Amino acid sequence: MFANANGGLSTTKSETEPFASKYLFFAAAFVLLFASLVAAALTRYWQASLIIPLAALFVWLIVKNPRFWIYSIILANIYYFLDRSEEVETAEAILAVYYFGSLFAWLFYAVIVKKIRLIKNPADLSLVVFFVFVFANAAIAYLNDEDLFFWARQTAWLSIILFYFPIREYFKEKKHIVALLTTTAVAVALIALGHFYMYYSAISSNLIYAYQLMRGAGKINQTLFTAASIFGFAYALYNRDKLKILILVIYTAIVIGGLITSFSRTFWVLLVFQLVVSAFYLSKRQIAKAALYVLIATASLSALGYFVFKDNAKIFLGVAERRFVSVKKGSKDISAQTRFDEWEKVWSKIKENPLGGNGMGKKFIFWNILTQKTRRTHIIHNGYLRMPYAYGLPLALLAFFPMFYYAFLGELYARKIKNEFY
Repeated sequence: MFANANGGLSTTKSETEPFASKYLFFAAAFVLLFASLVAAALTRYWQASLIIPLAALFVWLIVKNPRFWIYSIILANIYYFLDRSEEVETAEAILAVYYFGSLFAWLFYAVIVKKIRLIKNPADLSLVVFFVFVFANAAIAYLNDEDLFFWARQTAWLSIILFYFPIREYFKEKKHIVALLTTTAVAVALIALGHFYMYYSAISSNLIYAYQLMRGAGKINQTLFTAASIFGFAYALYNRDKLKILILVIYTAIVIGGLITSFSRTFWVLLVFQLVVSAFYLSKRQIAKAALYVLIATASLSALGYFVFKDNAKIFLGVAERRFVSVKKGSKDISAQTRFDEWEKVWSKIKENPLGGNGMGKKFIFWNILTQKTRRTHIIHNGYLRMPYAYGLPLALLAFFPMFYYAFLGELYARKIKNEFY
């Protein structure tokens, strides 16, 4: 802006254009909304008429600020994790189109139009090469007479990892990273609360046997809850705002509650192990604060548990206690033996097809000593075995490399960077 001949202020063309474009958009959106309301009053399809302006507004938001796109992807996962249906429903199909349609549209725009260099380090190269070759795995699945729709569904969800590239592109400043973490925290907390509600609705009135508690929720991501728990404690320890600390501790308690309702002993032990290891990075004062936060989290979690389970709270605690105590049995535990038998069979299949894998979704047969029955399944309770089983050892190594690469860099930089946030 600059002074004009009369001493006033004049606005340059470059400054008025953004304002004009926003003004015109909102004017058009208002007209469209008004027309939709009129159409809704005159027709029976008022819900559809309202979707049009809302969709237009949403598209404008993500075009003007792509970070809204990432936020929407994160929040949309709430539905996916709380959906208990095994079949593909309409909402899931719409979300899949939105997820992957927008993702691959962005990748095309970034690489072809904007000429953005995606590969900036060995981990990026490993990730790109993995996804270039992973689609060839469809031929292996076809030759093994597997359902290609199931293969496509599983592989598509795996490609969510590619959102790493737009996240890296649009979240560089601290304020944007904080907004991203906050959005993720809200989504994870709502997912955990959603699981509590499922237990509250399905179990409080229909509980007959204690083991039914282990069937309360549908899709539970133990990895998500475990990671969110340790991050919640970490940010609480390095925060100086008392209100934010309290919010973070309560949030961590909710997420740990979500993890507990999974009844996944391995992840319980993993969380305890992570907390113990993190103590080596803390000062004595921080360890004391951590102990206080654990007490607050325990109290919050207990109150939430008694609210959710009410009269069944003691039964729930008894089941959880038996699950945790059974960890002491180690390999003698019958559930652990079942897993070992499963992994042994999977490993034998990996050795049969080490290069190309068996195809995502290929079923295998093993003797389940827990049920005393032969089980035919595609479910593998070990991600480090599932990848080479499905895609072969070379592609599995490419998929795992970025994780270890960034873990190494994170450990290296954590000791050098003075900024506590990072």
